[in-house]
Amino acid sequence: EVLSPRQKIRLKKLLAQRKTRSKKRPNISVSAGVLRRTITLRSGKDFDVKRFESLLARFQALVRGHIARLRYRKIVRDQAYRDHITLEIISTEKSYVKNLRVCLKIYLYLLGQPNIPLRDIKVVFANIKSIFDVSKSLLGDLEICSRKLVGRVFLKHMGSMKIY
Repeated sequence: EVLSPRQKIRLKKLLAQRKTRSKKRPNISVSAGVLRRTITLRSGKDFDVKRFESLLARFQALVRGHIARLRYRKIVRDQAYRDHITLEIISTEKSYVKNLRVCLKIYLYLLGQPNIPLRDIKVVFANIKSIFDVSKSLLGDLEICSRKLVGRVFLKHMGSMKIY
């Protein structure tokens, strides 16, 4: 089922001619019958057109399969990358909320200390309670949303993030 060396050379010449001509001519649709007759005339009588067609069909199927696999791999790789980024955002937000909770405990502790002026405490911890509430709400929404909707969660909280 393999082409002979002579047939391969003829096929290469035909393809090379087609390449040089296709640069000059517009794309023209040709029926299968016309293509068969053209190949037969140009390649000689010993060239098996039906065999060539079957090999060409197999080759086209292999190329289409290869292209489909490449596209699938890209989709899977991109999805894994998005999932990794989403998990990183959620992890970072968890850590941030945890650290804000610690700061709030320190803030409330310092409010009870008589030797530190209230004015200094409020300057350092200006709007920590509202920042904590926004971050906690954002984290809750991020944890329950699907990974495809992370952008919508940020758009939902965009107005409240101005306190940062």
